[in-house]
Amino acid sequence: MWGRISALVCTILALVISPLRGGVPEADSIKKVFAKATKVYLYSIDPNHGKRFSGERPVNSKKVFHGYPVLGRVEIVSPKERKALLDEFVKGIPQDDGNMPDNSCFNPRHGLRMITGSSTNDLVICFQCMQVDSFGFGCCEYFHVSNAPQSVFDGMLSKYKIKKAK
Repeated sequence: MWGRISALVCTILALVISPLRGGVPEADSIKKVFAKATKVYLYSIDPNHGKRFSGERPVNSKKVFHGYPVLGRVEIVSPKERKALLDEFVKGIPQDDGNMPDNSCFNPRHGLRMITGSSTNDLVICFQCMQVDSFGFGCCEYFHVSNAPQSVFDGMLSKYKIKKAK
C-alpha cells in the first residue's frame, strides 16, 4: 500500500516539477543577458587537471577563467557571429526529459563572458559531459547543454586562430 502511495506522490511531484526544470529558465536568462551585452568574449580553456591551478583559485584575469588556464580568448564583435553563438547554444539547452547523461567529468574547454555595464555573466562549458557552470545569471549554477553547439564554438575559435584544448 505504502509503495503505491509513494509511487503516486513521486509521479505527481515529477509532473509538477518537470515543467519548472530544464532549459527554459537558463535559456531565457541567457537570451536576456546576451541581448543587452556590450561585450561578448569566447574563451578556450584548458581542463587538464595537471595544469589546473592548485590551492586558492586565482582571480579571473586574461590568464585564468574560473580557475582554468586560458589558452586564448576573442571578443565577438560581429552581431552575426554573436547571434550564431547564442542561437546554437540556446538550442543545445534541452528540456529535462530524463535522457541527459549523469556524467560528472566536468572538463570544460569553452567559456563565454557577457559584459553589460558593470555586470559580468560567465558560462564555463563542458561539451564532453554536457554540463555548464554559470556565474551571475541569478537562476541556476549548473545546467545541461547538448554537445551540438561545440562545432560552432570550435569553428569560431579556429576562425580567430585561438588554440583549443586537447
